[in-house]
Amino acid sequence: MTCSAPSNVSLFLAVRCRVVDGIYADATSWPVVEQALRDARESGAAQLDSPRLLLALTRDRAVRDAIGEGGASPEAVECTAAAWPSHPGPPTESPAIAPETWLVLHRAQSAAFAREHVAVETGHLLLGMLADPAADGARLLAGAGADLAPLAAAIERRLPGQPFDIASQRAQAARQARLSRAEIAALIEDLGEWHKALRSLRERRRAIAAGETPRVADEDVESVRRHAREHAAWIPLRNHHLHLALAAADAHAPAHDVGFTFVIARAAIDRACRKYDGPATEAEFLSALGDAIDAALERAFRQVVECRAGLR
Repeated sequence: MTCSAPSNVSLFLAVRCRVVDGIYADATSWPVVEQALRDARESGAAQLDSPRLLLALTRDRAVRDAIGEGGASPEAVECTAAAWPSHPGPPTESPAIAPETWLVLHRAQSAAFAREHVAVETGHLLLGMLADPAADGARLLAGAGADLAPLAAAIERRLPGQPFDIASQRAQAARQARLSRAEIAALIEDLGEWHKALRSLRERRRAIAAGETPRVADEDVESVRRHAREHAAWIPLRNHHLHLALAAADAHAPAHDVGFTFVIARAAIDRACRKYDGPATEAEFLSALGDAIDAALERAFRQVVECRAGLR
């Protein structure tokens, strides 16, 4: 997993419940980051730093309880964070993510991967902050009286092993009507039309940027977009093949968490359905999906091993 420093948090969590490297941004962690960004903007800060993210985290009940078990009071942490020196810079309507804060988010994602959890939650964010004792977040907590090792253990105990309702996914898959070979072939043909429409729009953007005359004229753009929407067959195909993701997850159990593997496999199906541009036959399509799922699971489990090694 690589680490770069984006200027906006959307590159990390994007929107609630969007898959990022197979891990969902859980509803408990996303509002914390949103709140920290709002606090930074309202205070005129140039960047979202770790102390400000920690202030937002202390509003979470599980984090407050863990801080108490770590030997500090949430109030002491809040007072210390409020007095912590801020990053200099001109006020901005859209505060950037400080490089150190980006590392916290990256380590939180790594913490979720290492534990095969399907969501980045508030506890993972705090673990990401504790990963480097020399960083501002960990130093702030220690300065407020927290013992970092017991604090990390307290957070660890509060992390759910699988915050994902796999039973509802099985029920949803069971409700999907079985498609005939002819229906699948027709859907894949639609998928080909969808790809052609998108390619023509991309080619139009390239031609305009290069100063060339685009093949798709201005007056035809909306009709091409409408054609793409009408042939977006990857949506019903993805829904129909939920059971493939469940089968892949079951095949890896009990060595791996079924919910975790299902999320990875489902993300692979999403990507494969969007990109498939092969023969309009059921066998070819299922083979392409199977290859995509296998590759995604192999990549995800390799990342799990790397993240676990990095946490030792």
